[in-house]
Amino acid sequence: MAIALVSSLIKDEINLVKFETNKFIKVICAYAEENEVEIQQTDTDFYRVLAKHILFFKYILTAYPSSYFVQVIISDFYYYIISDLKNEARYSFLNERSIIENYLRMIIKNDDYNTHITHNTFEELINGPYVIDQIEYSLIKSEYTNSCGYIHGNQILKDQLSSLFEDCIKNDVKKSLQKRRAQQDLIVRLLKILDRLFIENNTDIISSSFHRRKSVLKYLLGESNMEILFK
Repeated sequence: MAIALVSSLIKDEINLVKFETNKFIKVICAYAEENEVEIQQTDTDFYRVLAKHILFFKYILTAYPSSYFVQVIISDFYYYIISDLKNEARYSFLNERSIIENYLRMIIKNDDYNTHITHNTFEELINGPYVIDQIEYSLIKSEYTNSCGYIHGNQILKDQLSSLFEDCIKNDVKKSLQKRRAQQDLIVRLLKILDRLFIENNTDIISSSFHRRKSVLKYLLGESNMEILFK
């Protein structure tokens, strides 16, 4: 009887999470329509992934309300969606950098990195007790380097003033959409790696946050991430 009740409650909770996710996507689509932003199925699929991550971290924040970096990363995901919708590349990279930084802080848990992520952070990631191969490490490092470079303008400052100004005002929609799609795919790949590392190195926190809710975790981040808790 008790098992059946728990199963029913979990099913209701998954339905609620699905409802929240779908409602969020509808709000995004309404915003896009109001602001004459063209979005396609690939965009909404991407925003659905980010919405699930917001909900995932909200579960953790409910169990551990004083988790500062969890609060920040939730905000990062919201602002990434907004900057992607507006096709604001610089702000997208700014939020991507912050997402990577806060994942690394919660994975490595070294107080030295609470304010700044440094070269030592990545050295510790690849040489520490973390299950990560060279390809995964290279993706994280290159995306972080690219986002920092774009934010600080390392490459853009080398261009001539006239060509830079023309690039800024040029409205090449097809090209910008292709870039957005490619970046969205990279973000999804990146998150899969960071999610796994985060769960592997915070199993007690995840188990507590999703106590008797492993099916909810499976819906939010996939079966492979849920199974990490049972290894």
